[in-house]
Amino acid sequence: YYLAASVSTLSSTSGQTYTFTNAAATGNVGPTQPQENTAHASTNLNGSVTINPQGIQNFVIPVTGLYRITAVGAGGGSVSVNCVKNGGRGARISGEFNLTAGTTLKILVGQTGVSNNSDAGGGGGSFVTNISNTPLVIGGGGGGASNNIGSCGANCDGLNASITTTGTASGNNLVLGGVNGNGGGASGGAGGGGGGLLTNGIAGTGNANGNGKAFVNGGTGGVGNNNNHGGFGGGGCGWSTGGNGGGGGGYSGGATSGNNPYTGGGGGASFNNGSNQVNLAGANSGNGFVIIEAIGIPQAVCMSTAVPVQVVVNPPTPTLSVNNVNICLASSATLQATGGTTYT
Repeated sequence: YYLAASVSTLSSTSGQTYTFTNAAATGNVGPTQPQENTAHASTNLNGSVTINPQGIQNFVIPVTGLYRITAVGAGGGSVSVNCVKNGGRGARISGEFNLTAGTTLKILVGQTGVSNNSDAGGGGGSFVTNISNTPLVIGGGGGGASNNIGSCGANCDGLNASITTTGTASGNNLVLGGVNGNGGGASGGAGGGGGGLLTNGIAGTGNANGNGKAFVNGGTGGVGNNNNHGGFGGGGCGWSTGGNGGGGGGYSGGATSGNNPYTGGGGGASFNNGSNQVNLAGANSGNGFVIIEAIGIPQAVCMSTAVPVQVVVNPPTPTLSVNNVNICLASSATLQATGGTTYT
């Protein structure tokens, strides 16, 4: 027999998957704390997510280990008047990270661009950073669509988000997307470029607040002038009724052009600082989401050394001994008995 000074336990986090959503928020602003509480009340995130500022979900890593983090950007808004033109799709970006217990992650889940069915805002990017805004993974949002004032035609679909760090140009390729974490461009009109990680998108000349805001500035989508807001996560707004679609948000923002004929907005860029990367373009047309999966959590930890103890039995009395060994959960140590062969 032996005594262990303490007993190890299995980690309750092993194999856990945490899924972060838009928590029923829509449009250009993110969820509030009450919305978050309701959305996660029946999940393993209940009580574990703090909203600060609005829309940014703060989550503390519970156990040191290896995690796979996936960020999926939102789709841009689509249109259906006179023709069907689809918003660009968000990117799905996944990588593995060694994270320490107590590390706070900031999570922004992108939301789809708003559409008036003639033009639409760009989709928001989905971001995962540390507390200092250093990015781990970012999935870009898709560009918003346009019906070109009912004339439809070529290049009216929103463009898909990029899996590179450069935002996509406008549908007519006249205005470039953002680079190096900066917002996407815009020209003329009132549509807005998508916001990047570090700087806001460019606003069209007719709407100073139509640009998507950077992650570090809160990630609010651009405010449209006709129910065509950009999605939360830096999506730029669309223009009026049938003008250019907004640029998508992301690591760098997608672009939009006010030139006639009007076209779809460019998609936002993505970012991945993890190992074993899986990066997919054109992956999502709806609201974005983020998944954090514990894939390498220690299952047992050796806590103590086995200590011999005296055992009293009916004669003949044996002598029990155990070598100095470490006892782990689900492991064993061999006891050696001498001096007797029959015990009661």
